[in-house]
Amino acid sequence: MRILFNAMGSGLGPNGGSATIVNSANALTKLGHEVFIIDGGPNKHTWTKLKCKHLIIKDRKQIPKSDVAITTGFNTCKSTLTLPAKIKVMWLRAWETWKTPEKQIVETLLPLPLIKIVNS
Repeated sequence: MRILFNAMGSGLGPNGGSATIVNSANALTKLGHEVFIIDGGPNKHTWTKLKCKHLIIKDRKQIPKSDVAITTGFNTCKSTLTLPAKIKVMWLRAWETWKTPEKQIVETLLPLPLIKIVNS
């Protein structure tokens, strides 16, 4: 399966959120899937070696077609809808109230036609 993690607008940094993305992408790669993390800039996550492809996208034509596209944060939900993927998933790894008011999160995310996956 070809899987995209959409880090456009969130990026990968030295934090636990990026660690969950990198660890999940690496595990899926190890299982034999073709995994890409698409991003607008360099990988700044240094805790874990990235074993999948990290693509810095300057033109949307560079985004590979995939079976599944997965959000990586609040800022990536709307752009994930436009990715060339058959299935689009919102991965809620945290309720990002530290940067966005809860009311705005609810009103923005719940109506989106994305499959919602939540972990605690």
